[in-house]
Amino acid sequence: MKHLTVNIKSFFAFFAAVVLSVSLCACAGSSESKQYIDTWVHETPSGSIETIILKDNGKGTALSGDLGYDFTWSLKNKDGENCIEVTNPQNNQTMDMTISEQNGKTVLIANGWIYYREAELDSASADEESANISSNTDTSSNIDIPQNSNQSQSSKTDSKTLGNFDEEAVLSQLQVQELSHNSRFANKAFLIITNNSDFDLSIDVDALFYDENGSRIAAKSASLDAVESTQPVVVTFSLDEEYATMDYELSVEPEDFYECVYSDLSYEASEAKNKIVLSVTNNGSEAAEFVQAEVLFFMGNEVVSSNFSYFTDDDFELKPGETIHEEINCYEDFDSYQVFLSGRR
Repeated sequence: MKHLTVNIKSFFAFFAAVVLSVSLCACAGSSESKQYIDTWVHETPSGSIETIILKDNGKGTALSGDLGYDFTWSLKNKDGENCIEVTNPQNNQTMDMTISEQNGKTVLIANGWIYYREAELDSASADEESANISSNTDTSSNIDIPQNSNQSQSSKTDSKTLGNFDEEAVLSQLQVQELSHNSRFANKAFLIITNNSDFDLSIDVDALFYDENGSRIAAKSASLDAVESTQPVVVTFSLDEEYATMDYELSVEPEDFYECVYSDLSYEASEAKNKIVLSVTNNGSEAAEFVQAEVLFFMGNEVVSSNFSYFTDDDFELKPGETIHEEINCYEDFDSYQVFLSGRR
């Protein structure tokens, strides 16, 4: 049996591996790089906001929902073009953010997603809407969008997600299981959501947490992309304190932006001391991006720990036919585990 978890959106899956921090290249403090010190934002198809903050000390923060990750950055010139080079301090892998212009505004492009300066987001959205109304043939302007920007999605959208989509009917076909884990080191809540509908989905989750007196102690949200029909996903919320009860609300839309990869992925696992050894394979004909495995460890029916790892190469992909092996550690006694994979293209 295989299981799959959601990928936090877009290029934030890359930052989930970032821990902090390496030395900064001197050019990040140059006068040329200072023009990019700002808060950059992208509005996702579901309406949530993803944020990249480039700071003047060469460090940065990526924010997605209630999650935030730190990284380092520097301005580079590659093949005669300036770009923002983002560094993963854990393994020194890098990823480039293209610097481009759209409608007279400077934008950053990461994995096909366009990030605007926060102060310019509203006007940029208006420009895009106007361009879409005036032209049905070319809304891409002159932006150099990477080739992995899912230009083949129209056929999937027409055949699988538009049809007779009814949100209430689809919501009734989702199976949801609530789990929790509380210890002196962590307080976590998990929602395992199985998509039993015929549609590939984008799912939004809003959750409120209460103590045993009924007082609200936390409000969390998450957005899940590329949730394939029949696919189970796990949403993890990290809390500051132990909670007694949780209320949550789900909303769903047809997935018309990303292509799902769940049916292309498989895994093999073996138990070892304080860990499992996990091998993930891409059985499809195309690369899967940002493949991640999250594992819940159980003693009986109780979650005793959770952990995750990425299964990607230097291009942040799992290539067709390739297998990547990683260790997933657990330092609590466990007698079973559940593996959730995530990815998209």
